[in-house]
Amino acid sequence: MLERDPALRTPPARPEHASLRAVLDGSWALLAPPEREALAALAVFRGGFTRGAALAVAGAPLPLLSALADKSLLGVDDDGCFVLHPVVARDAAARLAALPGREAAVRDAHAAHQAGLLAALAAQHLHADPRPLVREIGTEFGNAVAAWRHAVASARADLLLMMVRPLRAFFELSGRIVEGIDVLRPALALREADAGAARALAQVRHALAMLTLRRGDPRAALALADAAADQAAAQGDEAAATGARL
Repeated sequence: MLERDPALRTPPARPEHASLRAVLDGSWALLAPPEREALAALAVFRGGFTRGAALAVAGAPLPLLSALADKSLLGVDDDGCFVLHPVVARDAAARLAALPGREAAVRDAHAAHQAGLLAALAAQHLHADPRPLVREIGTEFGNAVAAWRHAVASARADLLLMMVRPLRAFFELSGRIVEGIDVLRPALALREADAGAARALAQVRHALAMLTLRRGDPRAALALADAAADQAAAQGDEAAATGARL
């Protein structure tokens, strides 16, 4: 529209700017193969991400991030985190989806990275001052939820076990009770394929019991807590079983 009157039938002076799709395709064509691979992988992030996260998840070191920023495909927010414009992110996500093996590997890496971050926050703050935990998870909320949902979809009980306690604490302490129940509940579909899955399910039921109690439904909360206690006891985890019953 800036190049010509769209009512005219004459061809645009810059055909590569004739549509948003043309602009995106043109920008993609100018990227070197490592830049393309990195940009597609970065689409798994929800919101901002640090250079460390970009390296761990997408294998994108700082020079590669800088190259994408120089091409206006990557921005930096006020906190120094990298961000993708939503339009660029959607296009990159579509290109990543066209590479099924690569997409699965990147989403696995993203979920594992986020689970590690949440577990570290829990270890450092859960039994002390939980305010930093709430603040940090709030900053990473989109990524944390995306990681949780991927772990549920891929039946990664190990990752769910790492994330469930810090997520429950975040939802409970921030007062986002109903949202927390909605996010955590799909994990109840996890099959008890092994002891790890059973432990994860017990922790999920316990977390949901506490959130359900806070929502004002003691009957449903008790049923969830009893199921969590029975599951923990069956795995020989008496401490967890006692905690669920309390």
